[in-house]
Amino acid sequence: MNKLSQRSEISYNIIRAIFHNPYHVIRTDTLDRLAKVLEVPVTELIEDVSEEQRKRELGQSV
Repeated sequence: MNKLSQRSEISYNIIRAIFHNPYHVIRTDTLDRLAKVLEVPVTELIEDVSEEQRKRELGQSV
């Protein structure tokens, strides 16, 4: 995570928050920087998840 933070010039705390909670809200420019550093299209970093599935994965009642 430290290398990714340095290479993308994104705060380590933001990288860690995304790692621990994939539903963490981030700005599109952050997503773009991550994709460039990882050499993947932005679409590889996005997944369409239903509200029900999101709640299940976060351990919230459905």
